[in-house]
Amino acid sequence: MGIIEIDKTLLPYQFEINLSNKIYTLIFNYNVSFDFFTVDLILNGVTLVKAEKLVLDQFLFKEVSIDADGNLNPSFPEEILFVSTSDSSIKRVSYDNLGSTVHLYYAEKDEVII
Repeated sequence: MGIIEIDKTLLPYQFEINLSNKIYTLIFNYNVSFDFFTVDLILNGVTLVKAEKLVLDQFLFKEVSIDADGNLNPSFPEEILFVSTSDSSIKRVSYDNLGSTVHLYYAEKDEVII
């Protein structure tokens, strides 16, 4: 398991990341009116997911990457991406806490409970 660093000062912020031996592009945006972040997932110039909201303790892209039988779409990374914190008083992802007490993590499936 590891942390994916997000530089809020560069929003909208984009970078490439190697997941499952593929190079993905992640694009982060911030909604200043309602204080939330979204992320786009792109593979080889094809947008797989647009504007997925970062929700505390929710797996990113789960609704679109795994079918009803639990099969992973091969275009998506095998790693699980999720936003979490060790501070139980935090209830949501916000500009103030992302990158300080709240982080975006990646993990192998066997490291987390789905």
